[in-house]
Amino acid sequence: MSSSISESLSKMASSFGSLDINKSISKVSQSVSQGVNTVNINIESVFSGQPRGLSLFISEIRACKTKDQERVRVDAELGNIRQKFSNAANLTSYQKKKYVWKMCYIHMLGYEVDFGHLEFISLMASTKFTEKSVGYMAISLMLKPGDELMTLVINSMRNDIVGQSHGGQALGLAAVSNIGGADLAEALASDVQRLIVPPTEVGSRQSQGSGPPGSYEVEVHNKSMLCKKAALCLLRLFRTNPDIVILEDWMLRLGRLLEDRDLGVITSAMSLLLGFASSSPALFEPLVPYVISILTRLVVNKTCSMEYLYYRLPCPWLQVKCLRFLQYYKIPEAAQFELLNDVLSKILVRTEHSNAATETTNNNRSNAEHSILFEAINLILTFGPDAPAFLKEHTSAILGRFIGLKDANTRYLGLDAMTRLAKIDGPATVQMHQHTVLDSLKDADISVRRKALGLLFVLADASNAQEIVGELVLNLHSAEAAIKEDMVVKIAILAEKFSLNDSTAQGVRWYVDTMVQVLLLAGDYVAEAVWFRVVQVVLSSGSGGDLSLHEYAAEKLLGTVQSKWAHETAVAVAGYLLGEVGVSICERPGMSGLDQLTALTQHMAAVSTKVQAILLTSSVKLLNLYPEQTAGPVAQLLARYATSSELELQQRACEYLVLAATHLPDSSTVTVRVSAAVLESVLNPMPVYALHHSQHVLQDLAAGSRAEQAVTDRSVWTIDQGEKDASRDAYRQTRVPEGTVASPPRPDPVPDRLPPVKAPAPMVDLLSLDDTPPPAPSHPNPNPSPSPARLFTRAGLQGKQ
Repeated sequence: MSSSISESLSKMASSFGSLDINKSISKVSQSVSQGVNTVNINIESVFSGQPRGLSLFISEIRACKTKDQERVRVDAELGNIRQKFSNAANLTSYQKKKYVWKMCYIHMLGYEVDFGHLEFISLMASTKFTEKSVGYMAISLMLKPGDELMTLVINSMRNDIVGQSHGGQALGLAAVSNIGGADLAEALASDVQRLIVPPTEVGSRQSQGSGPPGSYEVEVHNKSMLCKKAALCLLRLFRTNPDIVILEDWMLRLGRLLEDRDLGVITSAMSLLLGFASSSPALFEPLVPYVISILTRLVVNKTCSMEYLYYRLPCPWLQVKCLRFLQYYKIPEAAQFELLNDVLSKILVRTEHSNAATETTNNNRSNAEHSILFEAINLILTFGPDAPAFLKEHTSAILGRFIGLKDANTRYLGLDAMTRLAKIDGPATVQMHQHTVLDSLKDADISVRRKALGLLFVLADASNAQEIVGELVLNLHSAEAAIKEDMVVKIAILAEKFSLNDSTAQGVRWYVDTMVQVLLLAGDYVAEAVWFRVVQVVLSSGSGGDLSLHEYAAEKLLGTVQSKWAHETAVAVAGYLLGEVGVSICERPGMSGLDQLTALTQHMAAVSTKVQAILLTSSVKLLNLYPEQTAGPVAQLLARYATSSELELQQRACEYLVLAATHLPDSSTVTVRVSAAVLESVLNPMPVYALHHSQHVLQDLAAGSRAEQAVTDRSVWTIDQGEKDASRDAYRQTRVPEGTVASPPRPDPVPDRLPPVKAPAPMVDLLSLDDTPPPAPSHPNPNPSPSPARLFTRAGLQGKQ
């Protein structure tokens, strides 16, 4: 464990590594939420030489053979550090950093470190980058949102973020992203937002043609890094407290970021845009054409610099973000849809041809291709009925192959997407794959089995319901506990739905047979709502005068509970139904009232109090129907439970003794007597249930919990077509009509809505990163940002190239 923690420490240290402002910065990667940019620098660069004491301490920890030896060594080291910090004025910079690194390592081992926080803050406030990076590292590890020292930390972070040092700004943004919390969100959100500016605009304002050769490119590169970090930092703060951002003010700013030459800036901007759009989709629909333009450049034209190629795929993570953003909206209009149609067709065909046998290709490339493919499939599905038929057919064929592959991840995603396809276009579109889905019920991966169960639940109809339910019942006995309850609920819903739609007696009997099997095979996993529903369906089936189902159900359940090994849930259902409809079979051999009473009461000692109460009620009802046969056994049963320690059972038994006194052989002890009319009214059969009133209970059980975590973006599947229609209507009402002249920009260049974008006749290369950067302007430009009217027109895009 010490070895892995040491490696984690080195990796975390790299995120706060040195930053050479005069040279190109290392390529950044994402690591907070959907990515926080970290600079990959060797840990040695943080120190002025490798701290030998830290290496020796880690070696000694690794050499400990027991946990007690490790604890003794850690306590000794903490005592030594505490003593050194008591006279911190005499410590050198090297010693401070060494001791803080040791404390970070001890903290990562799981030991409590309750001192030294002021030393962390002093290092963080240092003007030396090596000390500052160590201080930020310790603060990010040790402090949590809401700590008492957070006020001092916030002031130091603000000084670095608003300062002129790129290194301090990068460290501050990384620390804010890692810590998060409401305090940081409220205090630093405005400062972070000021750093999210297109790097070329900042570079052109600050360089203005001055400085040594290459200084402009270095300045743009540094500002790109800060813009990426600030965008992802703001996303973390926005998820913590959405009120810190005025979303209407970000439409134009995000549009400018999407035009940047740096794909890293565009990727970070897309992460931020996804977070904002998940909260208020309608505000950002005007940016849809630019996202489609980015996809066209990456997928169709494959315009991408070498550093963003991942196994010959142009920036797959950006493609995924763009496709996910488009899922929040309706299908684009006219020419924009033609561009998107080309993109989707290219993705579907590319994956199909390049990877006919997924197992034989490179796993990394396959994973990247499939991540793009499934987002494209999800986009097609979110378009619903508006999606072109040929795209849906192609999607269905691809998913049919994927659910039969050996890779569990691919099968899982294929089943999930096929479930959504069946919900949109009906079960007939995927029923050709029914046998493959049934085979997935036997998969070794429980998550795949759960997805297969959900798909079978969706694709069942009148033609295949009995086959699907039969397979589910066969798999019920061997299913794991984690999936059994869900399987029981879905079996109950399907059996009821397609048996009640069948007007023949055979269909209703199939329902009873199925549910009795479920009670016997998975009684522990049958929720009360399920067996309550069984009782309601059986009792309601005789409301039209046809009592054949009553007879069949009573006979079936009596045979079940005559075995002393019957499950408690089956006993509860049988007790309730025999008390209500057992009279319909009393004339048959071996099914008299006494036989029914004997079969039920043999389970009294083995069932719970709740089921015992049901059996007591059933016994009294049987006594009322067959007093000559059951008077003696019922009298003994009630007398025994009249002195029960369970208050519920005692009260029932005493009340039933009074009610049934006229039928009992020895009722001399009963002082209160009731008339036969009162007895009949109390013990009359229960009224017929209204089935539709309780049907939603099982539907809720089948749906499960749909609650979303606060730290994630809103799922696109929670946005219905009505919300998308409202978004499109609002966009149409506020956009500038074609052929009109846009008004001059206001002093505040943040409009409430953006003008529409016309599809280009010739393609414009937005992402040609191989082009040389534009020269620095020779004259100061007081307003380098283009006006909104120019920025959001195709001519404006061409002018920026």
